[in-house]
Amino acid sequence: MFSKSCEYAIRAVLFIAQETMEERRTNLSAIVYQMWTGLERLRCRATLSAASKLCCGAQCPTTDDGTNGSGHAGRRCRMRSGLSQIRVMKKDIETLEDIQLMVNRFYEVVRKDELIGPLFDNIIQDRWPMHLEKMYRFWQTILLDERTYQGTPFAPHAVMPLELPHFERWLDLFQTTLTEHYEGIKANEALWRAEKMAEMFLIKLEHYRKIKGNAII
Repeated sequence: MFSKSCEYAIRAVLFIAQETMEERRTNLSAIVYQMWTGLERLRCRATLSAASKLCCGAQCPTTDDGTNGSGHAGRRCRMRSGLSQIRVMKKDIETLEDIQLMVNRFYEVVRKDELIGPLFDNIIQDRWPMHLEKMYRFWQTILLDERTYQGTPFAPHAVMPLELPHFERWLDLFQTTLTEHYEGIKANEALWRAEKMAEMFLIKLEHYRKIKGNAII
């Protein structure tokens, strides 16, 4: 009995510590992300500069005036060649509209997924518009520091038959959707928070299933 009580006490302390950490921003991570973004911009500028100095020569198709890339058409060809080598930079999550796009696209994929789609549909049923609005506010509060969400994210998941494979699929779909549309500091933070949330939910589910009958916090 003593060891079990200690175990539950330790797990409870860990839950509180994890939730406290979730509420704080990691300044070091933000600095690292800013440095990474700055390096990416410098790399793109360097590539553009190098592209403008390329000499196409025989690689450029012969122009109508027979200059073989030596005239204005040749300069356009050099620029097209350089630009084709540059990776297109996606935008970061900056506004509520960005969050709405992320949430909408993510749950479109979730509802089509054979593993987790039926679980969500069974719980949410015909209340999807309300659920999406709640998710807008949730991510708006976390990523934009606009306090519009009030609630306990874990409680609705406590009644769902979720296991590790479900969380792995959820994270995989979230990462795929997120990186398809966004990149940057906020996008990386969204993925980091999703990973921590999935980890915490799984631990809590295991804990509460062992002590059925206790109130869900």
